[in-house]
Amino acid sequence: MDGAAIADKDRRWFEKINIAVRAKMNSSAYDPSHDFEHVQRVVMNAHRLWHAEKDREVFRNVDPLVVYVAAMVHDIGDGKYLSDELVKMETDEADQEQQRDFIESFIRESAPECPPYIWGPASHVAALVSFTREIRNPIMVAQQCAAYPALQLVQDADRLDGLGAVGIVRGAVYGGVTEPRGTGTVRRVVHIADERHARYPEMMKTRAGKKEAAKRWEAMKEIRNQIVQQANCEDVLEEY
Repeated sequence: MDGAAIADKDRRWFEKINIAVRAKMNSSAYDPSHDFEHVQRVVMNAHRLWHAEKDREVFRNVDPLVVYVAAMVHDIGDGKYLSDELVKMETDEADQEQQRDFIESFIRESAPECPPYIWGPASHVAALVSFTREIRNPIMVAQQCAAYPALQLVQDADRLDGLGAVGIVRGAVYGGVTEPRGTGTVRRVVHIADERHARYPEMMKTRAGKKEAAKRWEAMKEIRNQIVQQANCEDVLEEY
């Protein structure tokens, strides 16, 4: 990757984590909207954002390896997919801690050579990426973004993959998997865009992320409006 080549001393453990994430994300536990291709795009976004922001004071001391690893594992330990492996916690704080510990164990088991100064902050950051977690506790997430600037990069990278044409495709896949037939599975994309993705641009943390999110949201709105128009069957179908 331009600007941050993986050093030979880190390549072995980095590749091990990558292989383990690919196996996990392409397993039957996850749906195609959250698969290894999604992870690859988030890592790419995170790299581009780090490269654009790395000379700013707030990001000057961010280790790009922490950013890349956190981006790779950000969906590991997601409770909505791994209910059989995780305990439902009573508080969001406890749930976040459980996810952090799950990610930490995953990294250390996958790549014992990964140094603690990577898996420690990467696990912490990855467990805080969640959009839902930020909506529930915005003050806590803001504090964590200030303490861990890498979180800003990984959050923005993940949310960029929910916008634009790719965001529409992922919304269609997710809606098709989670919604029963006969409940407007095509229009579900519109609901996801309006209820969730419309909030992403204003929640972006980095300058480069804000700029790219605005561009992708404009493209997404155009496709969203076409879906509304083309899926409207009111003039030929009666309600029953």
